[in-house]
Amino acid sequence: MLEKVLKYIREQQLLRPGERVAVACSGGADSVALLHILTEVRETLGQLSAEASMVDAFVVAMETKGQQRGSYFVPDRRMLYAAQTLTQQLYAKVINTLRELAGGGMIMLPSSVKDFSNPEVARLIGKTQQSPAAGAIDKVKFYKLAWDAVGSEFASRHAQYEMFYAGATFVTRGHAFRTYDWNAATSLLDGMLSSYDLAGEVAGKTGGLPRPERSPNLPQENPK
Repeated sequence: MLEKVLKYIREQQLLRPGERVAVACSGGADSVALLHILTEVRETLGQLSAEASMVDAFVVAMETKGQQRGSYFVPDRRMLYAAQTLTQQLYAKVINTLRELAGGGMIMLPSSVKDFSNPEVARLIGKTQQSPAAGAIDKVKFYKLAWDAVGSEFASRHAQYEMFYAGATFVTRGHAFRTYDWNAATSLLDGMLSSYDLAGEVAGKTGGLPRPERSPNLPQENPK
């Protein structure tokens, strides 16, 4: 459904970049579906931006926590292996999201740049490929870039590269396990668990969490 709606919006040139959209939601099936779909697109882009920012944060953390060893700078290994482990999973997800957002737009690309040298074909490209955001040539260039990342021979090879350039997944996960500070995590857990004891909680003598109040709808305890 999402792909069909996005395709129709693109074909009919209904929206321009930066425009604000108001949806009059009457509660009927059509308006509720439209509101849901438009919100879903924004959520998808928000998810993509969050994932891109996460990778950027890993790079910053590697550099910030890294060390200078002689004439070489060594990035923080824990952050490095964590990034490798997560991005191996993330790349395929991002590519699939791009496919869903682009829909059939990438399939409608000209077969070759030589199509523009044919006046009749170039006229058809100019008529069918234009959008409110860009002219036909800019739109073709944009979708061609997306196709290079998603569906081309290069894209297929690069997807395999992203999965295995740092080793198989069990290798990177093993590195992440080996370099994680398990002692610090254990110390944090032990500190929380040792901050109170059962006897003190039962006696009400410690500063632990307050005991829940009895609901007025429950029967009262017998004072005897």
